[in-house]
Amino acid sequence: MDNDNNEYLNRSIDDLDSKYDKLTREIETIKETLVIRQKENTTLRVILYTGLSILLVGFIFFTRSVQEAQLENMDSNLAGIQNQINMDMLAFQKKLLQEVALVKEMKEELETVLENAKTAENN
Repeated sequence: MDNDNNEYLNRSIDDLDSKYDKLTREIETIKETLVIRQKENTTLRVILYTGLSILLVGFIFFTRSVQEAQLENMDSNLAGIQNQINMDMLAFQKKLLQEVALVKEMKEELETVLENAKTAENN
């Protein structure tokens, strides 16, 4: 009976040893998996932050380029408006000079008519 009891205990010990070894291997596998996951998470964070940095730099570059394009467009628009104003002012000046010349002609004609009228009255 003592022998059966020892045999039972030995089998139980062997069974527990195999379970312990199996648990130890599983724990080691879990540790390795956790280390791999931590490395993957770190890699993903680096990729994420790099992507965000690239997006930020791209956004800043894009907005700066758009602002420069708007300023160039505004400068060309202002130059066009200034040219239009200059052309309008020249046209106004030309028309004003024509009006002044017409007034001078009318004044001379009026003076001539008045002189003729005075000479006609004196005669």
